[in-house]
Amino acid sequence: MKSELHPAPSADNKALLRLFDEETLHPMLGLRAIKLLDAWDATFCRPSALRAALAKTYVYDSRVQMKECRNAVNAARRTSPRAFTSTGKLWFEASEYPSASESELPGTHSIEQLNPDYGLHPYQRQVQKDALRHLFGQSQRCLVHMPTGAGKTRTAMSICSQLMRESEGKSVIWIANSDELCQQAADEFSRAWKSLGNRPVHIVQNYGQHNGGWECANAFNVASIQKLVALNKRKPTVIAGWPSKYALIAFDEAHISVAPGYSQIIQTLVAFPQTRLLGLSATPGRIETDAQRELCDLFAGNLVGIAHEGYKSSIDLLIDKRFLAKPVFSKLPYKGDALTDSDRVRIANSADIPSDLLEQLACDDLRNIAVLNSIRNLTEQHKRIMVFAPSVENAQLLALLLNCTGIESYCVDANTPRNTRKRYLDLYRTNDDVVRVLTNFSVLAAGFDAPQTSAVVISRPTKSLILYSQMIGRALRGPAAGGSSTAKIIAIRDEGLASSIDMDQIYNFWRKSWDS
Repeated sequence: MKSELHPAPSADNKALLRLFDEETLHPMLGLRAIKLLDAWDATFCRPSALRAALAKTYVYDSRVQMKECRNAVNAARRTSPRAFTSTGKLWFEASEYPSASESELPGTHSIEQLNPDYGLHPYQRQVQKDALRHLFGQSQRCLVHMPTGAGKTRTAMSICSQLMRESEGKSVIWIANSDELCQQAADEFSRAWKSLGNRPVHIVQNYGQHNGGWECANAFNVASIQKLVALNKRKPTVIAGWPSKYALIAFDEAHISVAPGYSQIIQTLVAFPQTRLLGLSATPGRIETDAQRELCDLFAGNLVGIAHEGYKSSIDLLIDKRFLAKPVFSKLPYKGDALTDSDRVRIANSADIPSDLLEQLACDDLRNIAVLNSIRNLTEQHKRIMVFAPSVENAQLLALLLNCTGIESYCVDANTPRNTRKRYLDLYRTNDDVVRVLTNFSVLAAGFDAPQTSAVVISRPTKSLILYSQMIGRALRGPAAGGSSTAKIIAIRDEGLASSIDMDQIYNFWRKSWDS
């Protein structure tokens, strides 16, 4: 089934593409990509396949200003001017394509319905009750610990709405560390308040390109931690005057709240005796002992989790109730020569894999072919696959080569233009039968929600329990949360490097620090 959101090139553009021969196509796609593609499967080096890949990979990406592309197109324009319409743009210069209409997006109608019953599942109600007990108790602080896919944000918005209702004239500030998380929070609060609210309030956005300001009272203020840090550097006295204005400070991905530069802002915000602090995290901990202790102290040692009476763990409960997918782990052993014994010693003595060693893995062509084959095999049973690559350049290369084989793929990184990024993510989230692969380095490890994702390929090794759990969490939405019953997790097992980790181990790892 063809994607209706990814229009095919027009007849004129197809005519232009046919002017590009192998000599022209190779530098346009990159000689490294051609070399690796030929080593992987030479049948996809045919000019027709390369032209299709060129169109899919670059047609809407405004970053592509390659000299080779310009030279080739200018030469084609001179030799065959009829390949261009009098008013049209060059195919690779197009920066817009139709966004999905509301009727084309999955679940839009149900999400937008103003259902007055902003209901919670039983386990979410239990978490809400326990959290409110701490927030209205002596400490007025707690951190909610729920795995990815269990509905942390929805549960927290019900808590925020109750605090807003009972604190007329005051505001709530929601802090997150990415634009995606901030936007999700703004959208979710809008839905929650329309059912749970008792008066008109404002949603104030201070993240990305949004600058809603800080003085609006009776508001739900969504702010990126980056904006707060920048404001504190420019005007350090401004934030100090806020605490009395806020009934609640909510911090998403709260395990980073004690990072250098962040904890000072949080401590300033909760300085007023009547200000409450709510944290949210699927991984409520820090590797460093001092930082872990600081995190526990910040939230007064109050960790609120999902009760699981009758089950071995909360994970077992959520899988049984179909809120989480059952992860099926598969290791892909790889023994290459990219890493030396001294490299492995460096890794053993580092908090995580050094970036230069990740780059070495990214440049191993045999390893890349193994990764590409695993992705291609997954496409036989999975429609939405997310790939975590060992570098940004490798993520871009994988997406390009997959497009060469006809597998629709998008790469998102920190430098992807905002509009292009939104379009790629919207396409990936659509509910259709087109196989779509989304590659990235780590930018989508947290804050990206696509329940359709049923498989994850981890080509980026890590020693970080937090990062590893975030990566596999992208595929763990269960049927009751719009996802699938099982999730396929393929982890590349480089010789001598970290392997996969048990789900219960991930979820329960940090509780020992809070219980002690």
